[in-house]
Amino acid sequence: MFLLERAKQLVEGAGAASVAALMSSRLDASGEIVVPILSGGNLDISMLQTLLTHELTARKQQIRLRVRIDDGPGKLADISDRIAGLDANIRTIYHYRADNSLSVGDAFPVETSGESHAAKIIETIEEQRYDVDLVN
Repeated sequence: MFLLERAKQLVEGAGAASVAALMSSRLDASGEIVVPILSGGNLDISMLQTLLTHELTARKQQIRLRVRIDDGPGKLADISDRIAGLDANIRTIYHYRADNSLSVGDAFPVETSGESHAAKIIETIEEQRYDVDLVN
């Protein structure tokens, strides 16, 4: 992820080992001129998507919220408006009423700019007396 974000280089895990070694506390290269070799792009798209989702989730840049709402007109729009008002984006909502095993207000992913932004979103929803849980 470091190489992808900072150097804009898509490098497979083994090809990034030299950078990982330099970034760890196990290798002292202070005072040395070091040129790590980046090699290999053997990473399929589905694995890249999995890695990105995992990292965004770890950074709280993608959160899943479960919000319990009354099943009435405008309730879902109210939640959506509040999240949009905080410059966040709901990625997916799956609202299916024909299954009795589903509770009203299932979990949905929200894109954020990080942990403090995620906390502000949850706080704003709770201030409106909605019951909200951070699922991940």
